[in-house]
Amino acid sequence: MNYRYDRADSETYFNGTLDDTTWRAFGQLEWRATEHWLLQGGAMFEDTQLIGSSLTPRVAINYLINPRHGLRAVYSEAIRSPDMFENNVNWSYQVKNLRPSAYGQSSARYFVKTSGPGDLEQEHTRSRELGYNGYFAEVGLAVDVKLFYDEITGMISEPLRNNQYIASNSNSARLEGAETQLDWRISSADRLRVTYAYVDAEASNPQDAQQTARNSGSAGWLHNWGHGWNSALFYYGDYALNGYRFERVDTRIAKRIGLGKASLELAGVLQQRLDSQPTTFVDNNYDERRVLYFSAELAF
Repeated sequence: MNYRYDRADSETYFNGTLDDTTWRAFGQLEWRATEHWLLQGGAMFEDTQLIGSSLTPRVAINYLINPRHGLRAVYSEAIRSPDMFENNVNWSYQVKNLRPSAYGQSSARYFVKTSGPGDLEQEHTRSRELGYNGYFAEVGLAVDVKLFYDEITGMISEPLRNNQYIASNSNSARLEGAETQLDWRISSADRLRVTYAYVDAEASNPQDAQQTARNSGSAGWLHNWGHGWNSALFYYGDYALNGYRFERVDTRIAKRIGLGKASLELAGVLQQRLDSQPTTFVDNNYDERRVLYFSAELAF
């Protein structure tokens, strides 16, 4: 179970304060009907003070060819409740301490005022998946492949500007495609990982479809050097996200130090962009194509 309380305090966006509470309850059942068949079912009930209640299910059928290989069929639903800004905004600008005063007043309110619709419904996703998961022990190769078909209805996609606030549940989208992941342990010290996704997206609002890359993937090499040292080298790429290409190489070197029953890992990561494209949007440009950062993790 889950309980969440939100409170917003803003003279500009809510003309005061606004509260919202959310209750969630989730449960799952799993039944191994036979040696080969595994059935799973689950559901989440959600109730929000400002939006209302919903029930979203998940059902999965797994056929285990043998302990290392299996097929699955999954149907699931999910929702996203509109946030307080989308549904309940009370947007205006109050100007104070005017000098000299305007028409004898030291404060004034900007003439454009926006109010949220107050009756938005939840965005609803229905997802269907067919998949295969297998482990080839002879070569240390794990494979996961899935085909998917997702539908999103009731999308809130319109611009939310003070002079043009037209939020509604009138948009929809469809995404279908395939994903795969290969994890190959080629030796006791080396692993190779490869991922790839193909997504065909259509949406009533063309901008929604552009936020999903048609082709994306990664390839990486992980190595354990011994004596607590390990490294990872990964390439990430997609084409095209909102019309822009993305390519980056990440290098990570880490050292794990034993501290009795605890351990400390010190790591450094270097990220290098291989392209000169914006990130998703034309204004998302960075002065540096290289990022370097360090981390320390204590486990006890």
